[in-house]
Amino acid sequence: MDWRLGASFRLTMLATYGSFSSKLRNEVVMKLGTKIVGNFGANIPLNFGKIVKYNKKTRLERYGYAIDVMWENGSVTKLMTGEICTVEKLPERGISPIGYYTEEAYYAAG
Repeated sequence: MDWRLGASFRLTMLATYGSFSSKLRNEVVMKLGTKIVGNFGANIPLNFGKIVKYNKKTRLERYGYAIDVMWENGSVTKLMTGEICTVEKLPERGISPIGYYTEEAYYAAG
């Protein structure tokens, strides 16, 4: 196998990855202090917390940036911004109420 074929393959893949980054541009930017509600279903009570760290260096395509959410009990959960349902994402969310929401989205969903 010729090494040039491998190089040309890598160059063609760059165009594919570029299309994913354009989808992230439409992402809702969350700020420090944004209130988050964790709904885990069944008999587990709701968790209430807020964003305490926003890491712009850690980014995954289609999932956004890394954030830390500190809950009322003092524990911290590491999430990606794409995992949190916002008011803009409510129509895409579907039927399941389980997951992480901004406080606005949780109460708008009813």
